[in-house]
Amino acid sequence: MSMSNTPQSSQPTGQAVPLQAPDFRPQGSTPQWGQPIPGQATQQVNGSWGYQPEARKPSKKPLFIIGGVVLVLIIAAIASILVVTSAKKSKAQAAADAVKEYLTAVSEGRANDATSKLNLSGADTSLLTDEVLNRSKQLAPITDIVTTVPELENEYTVDVPVSYKIGGTMVSTELSVDISEGAKIASSLGEINLKAVSALQPTLNGATPATEEPLLFPGTYEVALNSPYLQTAQPTLTVEDSTTYLGESDLDLRPTEEAVRTFRDKVKGDIEACVASKAIDPGCGAALPNNLDNGEALIDGSIIRKLSAEAHAKLDVLAPTPDLSNPTTLSVLSSELGTMELEANIQTSSGVQHGTLVGNGRGFNFGRPVLNLLDPELKVTWK
Repeated sequence: MSMSNTPQSSQPTGQAVPLQAPDFRPQGSTPQWGQPIPGQATQQVNGSWGYQPEARKPSKKPLFIIGGVVLVLIIAAIASILVVTSAKKSKAQAAADAVKEYLTAVSEGRANDATSKLNLSGADTSLLTDEVLNRSKQLAPITDIVTTVPELENEYTVDVPVSYKIGGTMVSTELSVDISEGAKIASSLGEINLKAVSALQPTLNGATPATEEPLLFPGTYEVALNSPYLQTAQPTLTVEDSTTYLGESDLDLRPTEEAVRTFRDKVKGDIEACVASKAIDPGCGAALPNNLDNGEALIDGSIIRKLSAEAHAKLDVLAPTPDLSNPTTLSVLSSELGTMELEANIQTSSGVQHGTLVGNGRGFNFGRPVLNLLDPELKVTWK
């Protein structure tokens, strides 16, 4: 048996001995399983070794600064929103207040205070007076004025909802208010067209307008005409809001009793003269043709006309109405006047013969009588 000088190993022969990295852990520290130990060498996948230094804790100061800046920005944004919201509410409230003050002034008969709330330019304001308003208040007072603060959609105008009563009539409407500079009401007045009766010197609540289309405050108005022959169908007219436009149809002109009597007398007198005439053309729109259908000639001055009892009765109950195209004139249809019976001398080939004329239409009927109530002579015109 022989001896070898090679040192003895404690591991079994043929097995590799793994290398151990130096332990840099502080005394007393215990690593977590599977976690790298600060300061410990770590083995890479390829088998090489490296060193992982201990990570530093980040400073908290930058986070505090950023958080503070964000908070300031949020507060500033909220403040800005509050300022804008407050400004919008202020303008909306001012618009509603202007409408309330305007209608209150109208209801109390304070014309100057009412017009101070309006944007007026180039219009007839001759009826915007205390006297006209006070009469309107007597006829039908404006009460129960209620406005609603609107939502603003732009910075220029806003429509303010408002309701009120004129007499016993409830009105709900909107008034447009200019909020670009203060609060001025842009739409607030009604209007009336008096062109058809301008020659009759109309008055509203006792006042004479300067033009044919004066502006009117909301309220009630008496329309009086300087004529014994024409009147409005209703004793008063009402302007409810800024959309009210009163025209000829609203005036609804009617003849007075005196006008009806005058018309009947004038028409009856003309018809009696026509019936008494022996001329081919007696007037009254009842002219005969010079020749009959067979060519035989009528002899002028030989015509005998008779008005039936029925026709006489119609003349006593004529009910004229104002003409649609000219309300200051009165007329009836020709069919309301009845017809005539006719006799005449006729020139025939064998000489003059007298006979009864047969037919209808022209010559047997009268025309349409029209009486212009503005004519000082009150002469009937036959159409």
